[in-house]
Amino acid sequence: MAISTTPITPGKSTRVASCAHWHLSAWAVLRSLAPLGMGWHVPNLGSYVRNQFQYTAHLTIGLQINDLVLVTAEDFQRHGCTIASRVHTKNRFEYSCFVPQYSLTLTARYFLIQEHALGCVLTLSTSSAEPLALTCYLIHCHTHNPYTSRL
Repeated sequence: MAISTTPITPGKSTRVASCAHWHLSAWAVLRSLAPLGMGWHVPNLGSYVRNQFQYTAHLTIGLQINDLVLVTAEDFQRHGCTIASRVHTKNRFEYSCFVPQYSLTLTARYFLIQEHALGCVLTLSTSSAEPLALTCYLIHCHTHNPYTSRL
């Protein structure tokens, strides 16, 4: 789903906010997801150490900057992007991504809004002399384990 096709003006930051609504559970755990995503894992009761789950729900970000498309970890790596995470708690994640080809910095802040909703605020800025045509993609993936789920 494309959430924004926005020209990014040099020297200015642009913010985009989004929210995903999931059937979450108080005993689930948040997990980072390469390259710029966050996931919610609901383990099967009594099987967490065996890595079994009832369901997972992931939200990640892709970018299209002019003709450049960045979605997978390999895309970001191939184009020399630097990705770092400075905040990683049980309720919040924050990623910083620098795309050197366009002097673009993206910051993605994921957080739990409430038990059933995950929020994401994106901040985009560039020091490029030219305005950039940018599309942000939010990619949601929900996985159901038919052997352990009650869904």
